[in-house]
Amino acid sequence: MILAARLLAAVAILLLVATDGFAGDRRDEIAPPKRTKTNVVVILTDDQRWDTVVHATREIPPVRELMPVLERELLNRGTTFLNAFATTPQCCPFRASVLSGGFLPKDAGVLGNEPPNGGSSAFEVNDGETLPVLLQRAGYATAMIGKYLNGYLSESAPRVPPGWDDFFVFRHSRWFRVRGIEGTSRDQPATGHAVRRGEGYIIAAEGQAALDFIGANASRPFFLWLALHAPHEPAEPETEEDLRIFRSFRFRGRAYGASHRKSDRIRALAELYDRFEKDRPEQEAFARRQLACLRGIDRVIDRLIGDLRRRKLLDSTVIVFASDNGYQWGEHGLFRKGLPYEESIRVPLAIAAPAAWGSRRPTDDHLVAANLDLAATIRDIAGIHSGESQGMSLLPLLTTDSKAWQRDAIVFQEFDSARRSWSAIRTSRWKYVEWGSTGERELYDVASDPYETRNLAREPRLATEIASLRPRLELDRGLGVVERNLPSASLGKAFHHELRAWGGRQPYRWTVQEGPMPPGLALDPSGVIAGTPTRAGSFELSVGVQAASTRRFTHRPETFVARIVIQVKGK
Repeated sequence: MILAARLLAAVAILLLVATDGFAGDRRDEIAPPKRTKTNVVVILTDDQRWDTVVHATREIPPVRELMPVLERELLNRGTTFLNAFATTPQCCPFRASVLSGGFLPKDAGVLGNEPPNGGSSAFEVNDGETLPVLLQRAGYATAMIGKYLNGYLSESAPRVPPGWDDFFVFRHSRWFRVRGIEGTSRDQPATGHAVRRGEGYIIAAEGQAALDFIGANASRPFFLWLALHAPHEPAEPETEEDLRIFRSFRFRGRAYGASHRKSDRIRALAELYDRFEKDRPEQEAFARRQLACLRGIDRVIDRLIGDLRRRKLLDSTVIVFASDNGYQWGEHGLFRKGLPYEESIRVPLAIAAPAAWGSRRPTDDHLVAANLDLAATIRDIAGIHSGESQGMSLLPLLTTDSKAWQRDAIVFQEFDSARRSWSAIRTSRWKYVEWGSTGERELYDVASDPYETRNLAREPRLATEIASLRPRLELDRGLGVVERNLPSASLGKAFHHELRAWGGRQPYRWTVQEGPMPPGLALDPSGVIAGTPTRAGSFELSVGVQAASTRRFTHRPETFVARIVIQVKGK
């Protein structure tokens, strides 16, 4: 009898070992670890429209068809923010804004996706006191998995920025060959190493890396920044079946194409309007691929939440789902992103807090600056109350109908292209836009005209409304240059032109950063280019402008570098 009992016990152990490694098995849940802090998991997608989560149009399949796990596990358990925005609707400014701890892109020092005003290299100038560094000091294990900041692999790798216990940045050029940089760091930057994880789907590999991090740190509080590459271009779905589901999808919703008045078209966007018909076939195919990619993201969410539940960590974890910017599918006769319209600036945002925190609010319609307020919320969860943040913690909005939480306006700005630089302010009713290069203005009553089809900026009856919005916009506008192509000069003739900038605090100071001025011309620190050209040709150079104001995160002067072209015509 004793021998038989021992044999039965041995068989049971062998069966347990044999089944332990299979994903999705039905084994008993792991005993919950003892902890005093709340975990934070941020699932950040790339270029995902807000109305693929908040069902705002019949044109797009509802979330239960796109991302059923997201709906069941996060939206139905948490709070969905109906009016969440990216203050600069580009990948890198949004991410740097959050990782800085909640600062506007102009104050975080990352204005665009590429150098010299943006990209990874712009952020690393002052990345010693970032959100992950603060979380590490507060006792959190931290992980950056997926897409870091634009240009990291070409500009900064293998540098590992401070604050990451687990740093694994995936190369995004090929979605079925998993390559990247891996490393670890504390208060100082470190050096990582190149890794290869074979063939496979990049989104699934990012999800698996997240599971590995949770498994290694389940006994301590952790912060996971899971930045998935999808549905950014090339937007390659995980399976052909995912794509077949949307093979007949063709978006024609909202203010699609020429459905708004042509008289309202913005001169600064003329090139994009002209390309609309040419770009339409590829952009429609791209929209289908974007939707198909969401199903692969949903599978990652399923595995992640299943793992947290099995480890009994779900009730001690706040899960955030968001995207870095929206994407236009033809509204206003425009494709892509980086524009002041709702389809570009609005982002999905949902937060699921532990049930023990109290009764949840299914939806919230406050104006939320996602990049600022998300960072402030994470700081609040971790108990980090020292230092500065321009955001407001969303915790009161997760469980109560807080009247004290109130933001009445959000300021937006696009710095990346001198030809299309703009700034805007949005309230619950109005959106006012100014275009830097052309001086054009737009005003929309977004409460009664949510598709922004009627530009009211020229209506005299609303002059008072514009007069009240404009000073608030100017107060928070960051420094930028609003021209690229200067008036032509003529060989042997006196030339005089004053460069224009906006934002920041005057006076401005101008310098030549790269490339010689045309012979005979000089740039004065006041911004005046003057002299008599002595050589004909086309001269492209970089000029820098510095404002008297200081960035709140970097504590450095506001600066902007622009490429300008000076044409000198011959006789």
